[in-house]
Amino acid sequence: MEPITALFGIACLGAGGGVGYWLKQNHEKMQKLSDFNILLQESQSAHFTHLNAQVADVNTRLSTLNGMVDALRATKPELDGALKAYSTLAHLEQLGEMGDSLDDVEPFANALAALETLVSPISVESIVGANDLLTQTSSNMVMQLIEIFDAHNMDVSKIGLKPVSAHKLGHAALSLRRYDWAETCFGIAYASSPGNANVLEALEYIAIEKGDEVLRRHWLEARMTVNPDNPDLLRAHAHLLAKMGDMEAERDVLRLEALGLDTPADRSLLSGLRA
Repeated sequence: MEPITALFGIACLGAGGGVGYWLKQNHEKMQKLSDFNILLQESQSAHFTHLNAQVADVNTRLSTLNGMVDALRATKPELDGALKAYSTLAHLEQLGEMGDSLDDVEPFANALAALETLVSPISVESIVGANDLLTQTSSNMVMQLIEIFDAHNMDVSKIGLKPVSAHKLGHAALSLRRYDWAETCFGIAYASSPGNANVLEALEYIAIEKGDEVLRRHWLEARMTVNPDNPDLLRAHAHLLAKMGDMEAERDVLRLEALGLDTPADRSLLSGLRA
């Protein structure tokens, strides 16, 4: 029995040694795996730290850029208006392509806001009929927005066009030869300030362009109530009434004579009226 016992002991020792070796090998592998995981985590941590820093830098740059754009829009009304107009036109075009209803007033309120911003640099004392009030880009945007309103029969007077903006838009419409819009806009301005000489002059100008002598007389006489002794107005009124066959023209010429401002042409007109 001793040889068998010896063999069994040897076998047990061999098996124990094999198991121990296997355990040692696995321990080393697990240690290597643990070390690798630690390195991987450290690498990922460094990567995410770098990535977060880059994202923060991009956000800072975007914030700075947005601030610059806001500053430009605040100091350059034409740029602000052009951006608003482009955005509004794109939105309305998209709604049209999608087949959505354009009965909602909101898109047109935005279009009106864009119009008001575009014409904001124009002075309310601008020369009536001037053509250089806006840049070419702004003029094109104004015309596109006007055409949008026309296409959908939207009346700007019913969606909140402000009198001062109406006055400025009237000048822009005149420069674009849109006398219908100019008349509407100056009409809004007139309702707010009926004694404004610039508005009255513009309304007379529109009547002249339309060839409406009766309407021109109305606005010319309105101008004369503001500046009754203005020689240019007296002279224009006299010639207009003479053309219309109204003998009241004589009174204007006599007033010029009383002011000592009559000219040979005025005296000739008076002679013709009395003939």
